Amino acid sequence: MRKPSSGPSRRRTLTSHTVRLGKPEDAEDIARLVLRAHGAVFFNEAIYYPARVREMLEQGEMVSVVAETASGELMGHCALVADTPGARVRELTYTFLDTRFKSPGVNEEVSTFLSERAKALDLCAIYALAVTNHIHSQRNLLHQGFKESALFIAASPVSKSWQEKDGHNPGRIANIVFLKYLHAGPEALLHVPDRHGSMVRQIFQLHGKKCRFFHDSVLTLPEDPAHIHSESDLKEGWTWICVARYGYDIQKQVSDQLALSCGQGIPVTHLSLPLTDPVTSAIADFFEKMGFFFAGVGLDDNGKEVLILQYLHGVDPDFDSIHLASSFGRELAEYVRSIYPGT
Repeated sequence: MRKPSSGPSRRRTLTSHTVRLGKPEDAEDIARLVLRAHGAVFFNEAIYYPARVREMLEQGEMVSVVAETASGELMGHCALVADTPGARVRELTYTFLDTRFKSPGVNEEVSTFLSERAKALDLCAIYALAVTNHIHSQRNLLHQGFKESALFIAASPVSKSWQEKDGHNPGRIANIVFLKYLHAGPEALLHVPDRHGSMVRQIFQLHGKKCRFFHDSVLTLPEDPAHIHSESDLKEGWTWICVARYGYDIQKQVSDQLALSCGQGIPVTHLSLPLTDPVTSAIADFFEKMGFFFAGVGLDDNGKEVLILQYLHGVDPDFDSIHLASSFGRELAEYVRSIYPGT
C-alpha cells in the first residue's frame, strides 16, 4: 500500500476540542480512531476490537482519556492499563492522534487530564515504553516528566511499515522504559548487586527516589519452594519471569522456565527480581552466569522496586540501531552494551 501524500490534499482541519474520560459506549469510535491513526500494526491487537475495548473499560482494566472535536469525533486517545486488577503501577499506552485535525494544546491537556486521573486512582507510578528506532515518542515522554529506568534490547518485532533509510527491513527493535513516580513514598531499603550499584543509584537519583543500598554476599535461600510468575507471547517474541518469593529451588525454576522459553524459539526473556529482598544482591550473579544481563530497574504492580535482567536467544542485540533522546538514555545504553555477554 502506498503511503498517502503529505501534500495540500491532506490539509488538517482546525477545530476546538474537549477532553474527558472514555466511556464503554466510546469503544467503537476508539477502535476506529486507532485504525485510522496507526493502521493495523499496533503491538496489542485488543485495541482494534470494539467488544474488547468495551470490556476493558467496563472492568477497569483500562482507563481511557479521549479528546473530542467540536463536531463530536474522537481525535485523540491515551490510556492507563493495569497488568493485574488493582495494580498501583500502570502502563501509559494506546496513545493516538488523528492527524486530520489540528487543535492547539490537545496533547498537553490529554496528558494533564490523565495524570490527574492517575493521582485520583492513588497510583504510585506510571510507566511507558518507547521505541528506539526513532526518538519522537521519547521526547514526548520526557516532556511529560518521565525518566528512563531500563533498556530492553531486541524487545519487540519491527512493524512492517518501518524501514531503514537504506531500504531494508530492520531486525527486532529495542524499547526504552520510562517511569514517572506519582508518590515517591518513604526511603527504600534495597539489596543491589555490587556490580550494578553505581548505575542503579544513578537511575533512582534521576527519579528523585530516596534509597539506601545493601549488599548481601552470602546467599541464604528459604527452605520453602520459590514462587514465580511467568508469561509468554509467542507472536511478539518475549517471556517475562517475575520472582514473587525466593525458595530453595529458585535457580531450577528459573532455569526450567528459560529452557522452555528458548525451546519455543522465543528470542527475549526478562527476569524481574525484588530489590527489597536480601537474596537478590547475592543471587543475581548466578543468573548473570546463565547469560542474563542487566537491563535496568522498574516497579512491580504494588510499587516495589525490582531489578530487571534480560536474556537473548538467537537474536542480534544490534546496539548500533538504538537511538536515544537524552544523555542519560545514551549513558544507560552504553552501560548495558558494556556488560552484555560476549562484549
